Amino acid sequence: MDENYSIIVIDGPTTTYTLYGLLYTQPPHTRGGRDNIPLTYDNKEAVMTHTIFGISLILTFTIALAANSSRAFAGDAKKASSIHDFSVKNIEGKKVKLDAYKGEVLLLVNVASQCGLTEPNYPRLEKLFRKYKDQGFRILAFPANNFGKQEPGSNASIKKFCTKKYDVTFDLFAKVSVMGDDQCELYSYLTTHPDKAVAGDVQWNFQKYLVNRAGEVVAMFDPRTLPDDPKLVELLEKTLASSAEMKE
Repeated sequence: MDENYSIIVIDGPTTTYTLYGLLYTQPPHTRGGRDNIPLTYDNKEAVMTHTIFGISLILTFTIALAANSSRAFAGDAKKASSIHDFSVKNIEGKKVKLDAYKGEVLLLVNVASQCGLTEPNYPRLEKLFRKYKDQGFRILAFPANNFGKQEPGSNASIKKFCTKKYDVTFDLFAKVSVMGDDQCELYSYLTTHPDKAVAGDVQWNFQKYLVNRAGEVVAMFDPRTLPDDPKLVELLEKTLASSAEMKE
């Protein structure tokens, strides 16, 4: 072919480029590199090869950055010594440092508004909270839409649902993801906990984690365990009693 073909060049206010094999020709005076020498190709296939190569480099770099960020994210969770090392957002969107709960016994629960376990859990959670709150007990509820898309609403609608239907007074937090690629940092810590009795994927809505006053996870209860289950209540009372001195 007699025609010259140029790759991406910038000459003053004018930009010419080749993208996905769509070729734009330039006159001989076009600057094509650091030495101001026109860059030519024998055919359009060569231009496409260079274009695809450039795009591949960009994609590779982007994927590497994402993977590195993911590893760093997981690394931060593994470095944590307790849940007090994390920050989350409450249902109003305000950042809350969990070290604000130092000295309190906690029950962490991933909740949902449209689950078969919603009705059995919310009234019992509220009753449990009111019974033991004066002893330094708090419930931290984290709405999550991971299972059956059973928490589709906004934070505002979730708060309204909980307070109007169940008169919830324990702490509600903003929606999070408790599993998958977008799993929040707190739940990454919980599901990779060194204690094998605690670690493991969240199985469904209303899985529960009991945490002592030092922020250490004492036990995990599967979603079928209701808040008034004798084993849960017994361990809660022991945790409240055994760590009571730390509160003072």
